Formats: sequence, C-alpha cells, structure tokens
Amino acid sequence: MYSVSTEKAKQNLQNLIDITLDNEDLVNIVSDKGNVILLNETNYNNLVLTLEVYKNSNFKNSLLENINHLEEFVDESEVDW
Repeated sequence: MYSVSTEKAKQNLQNLIDITLDNEDLVNIVSDKGNVILLNETNYNNLVLTLEVYKNSNFKNSLLENINHLEEFVDESEVDW
C-alpha cells in the first residue's frame, strides 16, 4: 500500500489514480482528520460483493458447503489429458 499526505495527493492525483488502476494497489491518503483509501473500481466492487455474501448467511453457508465438496474432485494434475 502506498501512503501519501493530502498535499502530495493533490499534487499527484493523476499519478495516484494510475497507480490504483495499473497496479491494483491501494493508496492511503493521510490527513489530520483521518485517512482515506483510494482503490480502483474493480477492487471496490469485489469488496462490496464479498460483504454482500457474508451478510447473506444462506448464500454464505451454501458457498462454503460447495467449497467443501470440491475436495471430492480429482486434482487436475492427476488427469491424463
């Protein structure tokens, strides 16, 4: 994670946006009132989706159950193609 003051963020906003888009990296912008995180839209959407999954206990339990069933399958490396 890249950390920068609000003054440096103002001076380098386009560069910070490029960092979040190109490297999928987070930027921590530090101010006297508190900090904010700059992240790209894909990462934001993934976080929101993850929160929605965890909020919905039925979906979460179903997902975990299906993940546990994956162990029943043969590993791809054991298959002759």
